[in-house]
Amino acid sequence: MGMRFSSTPQSALNGEITKLAIIETILAVLIYVGIGLYFETIKHFVFAIAVAPLALLRSKRSAEWGLIKYQKYWNKLLFHYFVFNKRVDDWNTRFTNTSYFVTSLIGVVMLSVIGIVVRVIATVNWVIITPLITLTEMPRNWVRQALCTDSFHPPELVPLEAVKGKEFGVITFEDFFLEKRNKSSLLHFVIRTVLGVPLFLLAYLPSIVYRVSVKATSIFYWPFIFAVDMTLLNKGPLVFRLKRIKEGVPEKVRRWISSFIILGVALKIALIFDLVDLAYVAAQIPIQKANEFLFMSNALSFWKIGLVVDASLTFFLLFYVDSALARIDSSRVFSENKAQNLVSTVTYIRATIGILTISHLFYLIVIKPGYLGQMYADILLWLNA
Repeated sequence: MGMRFSSTPQSALNGEITKLAIIETILAVLIYVGIGLYFETIKHFVFAIAVAPLALLRSKRSAEWGLIKYQKYWNKLLFHYFVFNKRVDDWNTRFTNTSYFVTSLIGVVMLSVIGIVVRVIATVNWVIITPLITLTEMPRNWVRQALCTDSFHPPELVPLEAVKGKEFGVITFEDFFLEKRNKSSLLHFVIRTVLGVPLFLLAYLPSIVYRVSVKATSIFYWPFIFAVDMTLLNKGPLVFRLKRIKEGVPEKVRRWISSFIILGVALKIALIFDLVDLAYVAAQIPIQKANEFLFMSNALSFWKIGLVVDASLTFFLLFYVDSALARIDSSRVFSENKAQNLVSTVTYIRATIGILTISHLFYLIVIKPGYLGQMYADILLWLNA
């Protein structure tokens, strides 16, 4: 069976990739890049990147918890006071009351606010309660948002609203905008339409814009998704993973580089406390810009902190793995599940810090004006000296 063209709430939940979702993701990326180039800003990207975790860190438990809270704080407290009260059949009498209409309008605004607040609290709450489970959901959520959800998927105030809204007894986009109307109740139709405009603008339009922004940041988050897949979702045998960390060539190279980073930090500390002559160090590094980049500035920029943390975690892993293998070899009491989780967590944190550090270095060297050109000129002068 070929790839489907468009999505439904159930197909998106099942992870079925659609052609339209792929096209929309490519267009979203191009639009955001185009806006950035035209206005010479990345603020819209930064904002989109900051809010994307609300979708990427969703789990089944957080979504269902959100639906329960949404139902509790909306349906139970407000349902019987506003337009959604199905116990009252006389809509004409109900809507000729101006005060009730105003109250209903306020209810629509409250619905929007409640949905957004519940979405945020549900995500943050379950990230704190089950961080590893939530992080392991990132690859699946990334695929669902970028490749499985398109414009045929109705917008949602809270996650899983379209699929499980009826099960949890909450109002959905389909209930309010797409349900069949009673043709004889013209006033009912008009009032629902009038109230539907602010509801759509305040609740569902931001949901659509948010969906587009998540698609636009899919390229940025791809390395982090890859990191999750290679670390937190790595279900290889524990002993094999431990030996690869202790004896594998990639980790040995990483420890070799980390040694130089730690030596660099030690030299930096020595320079700060005047334990080493700054002029002597500068003379050993003929590339002026590289010298300034590495040692001259005392500012603790992010890339420096990132390299130090990465190097520290690399050696922490070595010592922990060595201890764990010794416990296994001696048949001492040892929790393999605890070791697996610790190794997965540390390697993921290290990979994430590495990605951020490299990205920041790339920005400083390549994008920030002056760095790359000056360093290139220094290298030429050094080679021709």
